[in-house]
Amino acid sequence: MRRLLDQFQRALQRGNRAETADGLQQLIAARVPLEEQWLQLALMAIDLGEIGSARRAADLYVESCGGSPAARFQRAGVLARIGLFDEVIVLLRALPANVPNPFSYALARGSAALHLARRTKPVSGWRRPSGRDRNRARYGIRCRCWSTSQSIPSWPNA
Repeated sequence: MRRLLDQFQRALQRGNRAETADGLQQLIAARVPLEEQWLQLALMAIDLGEIGSARRAADLYVESCGGSPAARFQRAGVLARIGLFDEVIVLLRALPANVPNPFSYALARGSAALHLARRTKPVSGWRRPSGRDRNRARYGIRCRCWSTSQSIPSWPNA
């Protein structure tokens, strides 16, 4: 285990991407007890383009934290950086609305819903601005194209 950590640190110091990715995969396979450091390794894996390793490191982070709601919220953040917003929504729906706090929960869930909506289809009742309306929308002037008849939900404790 110590040998794996030393190899990984040397690869990081040399800035060798291939060795760093390989070392990270070996740490994950060996399930080295890194506790909360798994979260940083998951983010590092995303930067290296190692999406599978990022997911597994995030899972090990949640496992090392005993599956706490705060750890699952952090895992949702890792998945959001990868772009897996459908999974983020499912994870966030399973969490209490006060983890880590009501504002952060609402912000994360709303952001994930917006990204997910962009990938699927436009919200009914909305249309893209065109012509004069596009210029008005660009400069923050309200126009009928960006309004909707749908009500905006109010958040508790907001």
